[in-house]
Amino acid sequence: MAPDRWVVLDDTDIAIKYTGDWFLDTTTSKDTIGNFGLPYLHTLHGTSTNGSISAEFNGTFT
Repeated sequence: MAPDRWVVLDDTDIAIKYTGDWFLDTTTSKDTIGNFGLPYLHTLHGTSTNGSISAEFNGTFT
């Protein structure tokens, strides 16, 4: 069995499928909001209406 490892995807990765009216926010205006550090690769997606995201993966997470 392979060792456990984390895989990180940027929100612009083509593996993530956005459904609905999403926009890409690269203004960095939200970089100082929250307490978890800067957004990964300084990119964020947002929506002001209904939307969903999905990503497929093979494996398990417990």
